[in-house]
Amino acid sequence: MTKEIYVLGQSSSRPKVAKREWAYRIEYAPGNAKTPFFLYEKVANEAMSGKFSAKHLLGDDWSNHIKHTRSEWLVPFLKRMVAGENVDKNEILTAYQLQYGHRSKLRT
Repeated sequence: MTKEIYVLGQSSSRPKVAKREWAYRIEYAPGNAKTPFFLYEKVANEAMSGKFSAKHLLGDDWSNHIKHTRSEWLVPFLKRMVAGENVDKNEILTAYQLQYGHRSKLRT
């Protein structure tokens, strides 16, 4: 597993689910070839997370996660990955910086 993990998106305003606020987050671990993306969902003391491939993130099940984290900018990169193209981490991190005006946070 990679030691580099970058935050690519997170919800700032938490959508309410069943009268509770729910937080979303997407992280990227470029060293994990098969499942380089981590998705998190959290409410109060409960949390769920998992590792996912680019193909899984493009599925309907995760469209709300991408929307709530304002990560629509990531979709073209996901499509390129699914098509078998080698997407360099610097491309993704540069796109993040252009989108948000600052570098992605590195979590180690």
